[in-house]
Amino acid sequence: MYGDAPRLKDFIQLSPDPLPDQEAFLRQWSTFLRRQNNLLADTWLCEAVRMVEGTAGLERLVRSKGHQRPHIYLDWFTALEEEGQYAQVLAEARLALQSLPDDLSIRAVIADYLCAVASVLGDRESLLEGRWQAFVAMPELSRLLDLWEAVPSMEQRPHWMQRTIQNMQQPRSRKATLPPGDPPIPTLVYLRQLSPLFNELLAHARLLAGDLAAAYQAVARKPVLEEGNAVNAQTLVFAWLLVLLSGRERKDLPPNLEHFWRRTLQEIIVDDWMYDQHIQHELTQRTDHIYADYLAWGRASGFLHLEAADAEAYLAWCLDTARKRIEATVSNQHHGIYDEAANLTVACAELLSLRGDDRAADELVAHIRERFHRYRAFQRELRSALARK
Repeated sequence: MYGDAPRLKDFIQLSPDPLPDQEAFLRQWSTFLRRQNNLLADTWLCEAVRMVEGTAGLERLVRSKGHQRPHIYLDWFTALEEEGQYAQVLAEARLALQSLPDDLSIRAVIADYLCAVASVLGDRESLLEGRWQAFVAMPELSRLLDLWEAVPSMEQRPHWMQRTIQNMQQPRSRKATLPPGDPPIPTLVYLRQLSPLFNELLAHARLLAGDLAAAYQAVARKPVLEEGNAVNAQTLVFAWLLVLLSGRERKDLPPNLEHFWRRTLQEIIVDDWMYDQHIQHELTQRTDHIYADYLAWGRASGFLHLEAADAEAYLAWCLDTARKRIEATVSNQHHGIYDEAANLTVACAELLSLRGDDRAADELVAHIRERFHRYRAFQRELRSALARK
């Protein structure tokens, strides 16, 4: 928020000569800033203290005010990192996490420092600890994937995803608890916020935990479109079921099914305002790669095996949901997502063919083509999707 704010050292460096009474000014400036109560004041305070008292001064500031002004931990850790004191950063970040209230989102940034130095030190146990703390403080997709990748074995990863589910389902406090007599924390940005795509994040966790039944039950009765939005938690579960029912590895999916899966991941991530376009692309690639590895391991180990009766039940729901989605899209003339409806039509046909039912595949396409024969824009999209088959 204040990363681009002007710093005092920038002004000082403009002068070719030392400023008169600089140290006296810095001490008075520090005294003034200690009476303020906002993040920008914290940033300037840490700068002034470090210029006068060095890293030791930042440590004294942390010891006296860190619990009430936790932003100053970050400046102290940065100073320690610059001095190569990685072990101390690790120890102090752990102490900070132990002492700060659980409902502060800044814990995630402190945990990021812990993870950074744990990586430098090759401390995988501390890295996993940090990834967990970061997710708990700020539950969102990139941190869920960080945690997944920090777990040393694929066999253990679903267990950790189950832990994230349990944590996300716990009631959230909206107010940090501070020692008696302390002034309030400067700004609500310190308080933990739920992801704007909480349901989608929970669906990811359930799928990666192997809890397909819970993921399905959470979305099965939801509307197929929400205000014209074709991508939501239901779409993610639906797309994963199509992939799972195909019996194929991720790299071997037929083109329309591959496109539907990839597009689902991408559009859920794009809907999250937390990520810019470059990060959205990288996160889509990363999520897809994780699911591909998970699918390959799950098939080989039997972890993702579906009993025949379950597979048939899921297939029936998927085909019914697909028809409803296509109907809602085309009948209500959501022109902007006609291509998605066409893609889904042919993806389902590809799935039926992979399962050995070419007749049902042809009948599905023929039914959709006839049902919407007057919608010329949709028919063009359907022809395009069939050309990819």
